[in-house]
Amino acid sequence: MIAALASFLRMLLARRRAAPRGDASPEDERRAARRDLAGLRILAVDDDASTREMLQQVFENAGAEVALAGSAREALGQLARFSPHALVSDIGMPHEDGYDLLRQVRALPPEAGGDTPAVALTGYTRDKDRAATREAGYQAFAGKPVDLDELFSAIRRVASQRAERKTAPDRSGAAASR
Repeated sequence: MIAALASFLRMLLARRRAAPRGDASPEDERRAARRDLAGLRILAVDDDASTREMLQQVFENAGAEVALAGSAREALGQLARFSPHALVSDIGMPHEDGYDLLRQVRALPPEAGGDTPAVALTGYTRDKDRAATREAGYQAFAGKPVDLDELFSAIRRVASQRAERKTAPDRSGAAASR
């Protein structure tokens, strides 16, 4: 099913790129603005290869630079090197799940990525699951099946919160740095 969704999204994106700009309705323009991730670096973590491929495709088509990881261990290895503006992670992964990943990320110093904003991407969508993601250190939540507007909004929101923290003055009046 994920492979079919990825193929469908590629077809839609190809049509969108092929359509003349003058034919865009105001709603199409608003949707395109909601799906703009230009300039962001996103680390996407999911144990399912088809889901990773789909995320890479939609994030890159929205202008983001993307790194992929198939496990918590891979993600931790890429975190400091890639320095993402946002981490998007599945929760239900084998061996080490998304909760384990975030606990390990939050244990890192900021310069190693410990303060990286995180979005939980999961099929576990009950209220208690949402609460568990917040408790684990995720700043936002997006459910599966993926609603791209919801996911992109969550990514932009957490990335902008980080940017605000980085430029906020510290007690000495100097801008905070990462």
